[in-house]
Amino acid sequence: MNPQPNPIEEEEAPKRIIIRSEPEQKTKKKNNNNKWKRRTVSAVRDFPPGCGPPENYKRRDVSAVRDFPPGCGQRRSDA
Repeated sequence: MNPQPNPIEEEEAPKRIIIRSEPEQKTKKKNNNNKWKRRTVSAVRDFPPGCGPPENYKRRDVSAVRDFPPGCGQRRSDA
């Protein structure tokens, strides 16, 4: 003799609901996951003088050389 299940107990039992997302939602979710995978690193670097990026170098002015020795750096018009 098999006992029959009580219909009231079956209705009160929690039901599983499977929701399938639309393709747009999958894309959105995928983009959000990528956002968290991006890793950024910031560091404060203290370079000694003369080392590191160009912003650390003092600007040096280069003076123009106007006095050339004879025969150097200019066209020779007396040739």
